Amino acid sequence: MSDKKVKKKGGFKERLNKIRVRHQRILAAHEAKLKKTLKRRGWSRRNIILASCFTIITLLFIAAITWQSPQTQRPPLENAENVEQQPTNSIPSAVYIWPDGRVEPSTSPVVKVGEGYYMFVGNVSLPIIVLKDNIVIDGAGLYLLGEDVLGSRGMDISYRKNITIINLRIKGFDYGVYLHLTEGSTISNCEFAKNYCGVWVSNSSLNHITSNSFMENKGYAIWLKSSANNSVSSNRLIQHSNYTLYIGFSGNNTIKANIIENNRLGIFLFQSARNTIAMNNISKNFEGIHMLQSSYNLITLNDIIANDVGLGSSESFNNTICLNNFIDNVANVNVQNSTEKWDDGISMGNYWSDYRDKYPQAAEQREIWDMPYVIDERNEDKYPLIRKVNIKQAA
Repeated sequence: MSDKKVKKKGGFKERLNKIRVRHQRILAAHEAKLKKTLKRRGWSRRNIILASCFTIITLLFIAAITWQSPQTQRPPLENAENVEQQPTNSIPSAVYIWPDGRVEPSTSPVVKVGEGYYMFVGNVSLPIIVLKDNIVIDGAGLYLLGEDVLGSRGMDISYRKNITIINLRIKGFDYGVYLHLTEGSTISNCEFAKNYCGVWVSNSSLNHITSNSFMENKGYAIWLKSSANNSVSSNRLIQHSNYTLYIGFSGNNTIKANIIENNRLGIFLFQSARNTIAMNNISKNFEGIHMLQSSYNLITLNDIIANDVGLGSSESFNNTICLNNFIDNVANVNVQNSTEKWDDGISMGNYWSDYRDKYPQAAEQREIWDMPYVIDERNEDKYPLIRKVNIKQAA
């Protein structure tokens, strides 16, 4: 029986690795072919960027529908008391916080310092599995370090409620913090660097990811899938060469006051509705925001600055995009088979830094221009703003 389990686990890891390698090879091959074709045809820089954007979105769609979540490889822990406990005389493979409050192994640098309060007293180089609700885990500025093992989870708080993780640096895991069927938990003032995914959230609600730093995670800074009523706020997400913040099959989440800078794709919504993206600084990315098959989201009060493509929309409808500042992007918007709302429906649209170049004959009419900002035959900002929106004052 044990041999079969080992084979199944190995099979999953092999499939996971093949998916990653395949996506990267497809992306590299498409980009190389595209650049060669475009160079031969002599396209402009803007057309090159938009065509590259379309390629990336296609690949994102493939990734979204083919990805297999590792959560299916781990049985539910609703009855954590019945989990087979690790013998104390064996070499530990993880640190456990058990339902009765014990930490095992007892020699671990994670210690209980008060009722429901755990603190790091040294760096930890083993995964941590949390089996107790209503606790605080304070990293004290120390590290939780992995060894880049495929499928590894730095801290697993699946099936838990009201877990708070603070002041922790997590590096070298496939999933820095792993949430599945997790509710009412908070991750705050932590650093995530060089993981595959900083924070993985699936089928979870009422969680808060706030005031953290995400840098150079290989796949995603934050993955949010099949989850609702979560908030991602006041984080810094920089230098991700893939997808940064992914929101898939999810609704009623709030993405607020984050700095999203120097990434490949800042925020990606896939088949997601009624999320709010507000008060973010989204700058110097290849593409700031992209919505694919997503509708009824609100994108407002964002600074979208100096991206190659500010905002993209593919096969999406009835998203409200208003009171944003589109400034110095190579292409402010790239819309494909979508119809969006580019104003509040009354009197306020967006600020476009290239408006005067496109409409030199336009005249001022109170706070808006008298000519709409046309994106394509199905999309226009009817009330383009004359002056930039003061995000802090508007908030």
